[in-house]
Amino acid sequence: MTPYLLRGWCQAERQWSSLRMSLVSCVPMPPDLFRHKMEEQGLRFTHHDDKEVVMKLQAQVFAEKVLTTRQLMAEHLDADALDVLCAALPFYADLDEVVVTGNLLPLNTAVAVAKTNARSYQMDSCGLGDEDVEHIAATLLRCNKVEELRLARNNIGKRGLQALGDLRKAKPNLYIDVLSDEANGSET
Repeated sequence: MTPYLLRGWCQAERQWSSLRMSLVSCVPMPPDLFRHKMEEQGLRFTHHDDKEVVMKLQAQVFAEKVLTTRQLMAEHLDADALDVLCAALPFYADLDEVVVTGNLLPLNTAVAVAKTNARSYQMDSCGLGDEDVEHIAATLLRCNKVEELRLARNNIGKRGLQALGDLRKAKPNLYIDVLSDEANGSET
């Protein structure tokens, strides 16, 4: 009579179902983090030998999915899920578009998103301020395929707009859309 949340196979299946394009509340864990969480939570298996089978399967499914994902959408994640997202993002090797909306992004998460080397980024309603945007812009300067950056409904002021202007000068073909009080509702 082991509760659902303490069953190893059930947790592995939850992880596999989270490996889809749209992430809402549950983010796929990299294998090392998954193993740590499984051990930390003391998950149980009907057959003790299943533990290593589940670990191998989770690593295999995670690797297959993150290597083939081109578009990633993460919406309304809590702080724990954002931490997992930060740990998982480096494994997504070929993202084309990253959409992270409705999440209050701490600076480390915003930078982790920008480091994915995607073509298109959308971070709307993420509570981003000038310092966040300065770091995002500095990170995107090193991104060789970025073409689009959307930062609507954030708290971007003059410093952030300046950083985006500098980014645009360095990457003249980059489309940047910022709707903020400083920009008076216009595009940058």
